[in-house]
Amino acid sequence: MRLLEEALRPGNYHIDFASNGGIAKQKTAEEEYDLILLDTVLPDLSGYKILETIQESNKNAGTPVIMLSNSNGFNTLEKSLKLGAIDLMTVPVNPEILLLKIKKILGD
Repeated sequence: MRLLEEALRPGNYHIDFASNGGIAKQKTAEEEYDLILLDTVLPDLSGYKILETIQESNKNAGTPVIMLSNSNGFNTLEKSLKLGAIDLMTVPVNPEILLLKIKKILGD
C-alpha cells in the first residue's frame, strides 16, 4: 500500500485503502470513487469477487477499475477484462506507468 501511496502522491489524489476484501466491499458499497485499484488476491475475498459485486449492484458500477496482480498471464487479463476491469497491471507496479494510466483515465 505504501508503494501505491508513493506512486500517487505527485498527482495529489485522495487515496482510500482497504486492508482486506471485506473492507473493500463495504467501502465500495458506501462511497463513490473516480477510480478503483483492486488486487486480484486479498486476505479474505478474491478481488474478482469484489469486482463482480462492484459491477452488478454497487454504486461504483461503471467506475474504472484497474486490477493488480502478481501474474501477467493471459488468463488473469482475460478474467479481469471480462468482469469489467479496464486494465491489469502486474505487481510490483511501475509508479510512473501507473500515474500515467490514472491521469489518462481521469482526464488529468
